[in-house]
Amino acid sequence: MGSEQEVTSVEITSHTEQFEKHFPYYLAMGMNYDQFWRQDVSLVRAYRQAHQIRKQEANEMLWLQGKYFYEALGAISPVLNAFAKQGTHAEKYLSRPFPITVEDRRAEEERISKLKREAFKASLMAFADQWQHNNSKGGE
Repeated sequence: MGSEQEVTSVEITSHTEQFEKHFPYYLAMGMNYDQFWRQDVSLVRAYRQAHQIRKQEANEMLWLQGKYFYEALGAISPVLNAFAKQGTHAEKYLSRPFPITVEDRRAEEERISKLKREAFKASLMAFADQWQHNNSKGGE
């Protein structure tokens, strides 16, 4: 009634074998031989974190490139429609780049807010002029 336990083999590797296995990966990240084998071990962690940051930045840049492509395709799409009416034109492409930093976004929000304030002020001035013009006719 004895039960046999299944024995699984586990490959045991030395620390040297593990370092040799990962050495090409860190070389690809930009570490040199001396840094990997002879200098402070915390460099490995720093290179790995820097590599993650570079990958994230590359991913964001590719996403941004896709966003610009999407906008450009959207601007030209009215012309690409086979059933578009005669005289259809493409829309204007973006007049400025997308704001990507916090400072750029704040500046863009402030610019838009200022444009809205100026438009509101102009509409109030036009209303006041129209009201004054209508009231001046009635008084004569």
